[in-house]
Amino acid sequence: MMAAIELVEKEEKIEESTAMRKLMRIGFETYIGNLYKQGKVTLRETPDYLN
Repeated sequence: MMAAIELVEKEEKIEESTAMRKLMRIGFETYIGNLYKQGKVTLRETPDYLN
């Protein structure tokens, strides 16, 4: 996981904490997308989770 953080930090020229937040956000968006695909959340609910 640290390698991923360091890669984002280097490529985007951002601080470690910002890279961590960015990766967590991407992961959570993917997670919500998967819940939608499984029918566990509706399209209407997804923005509530992503705000």
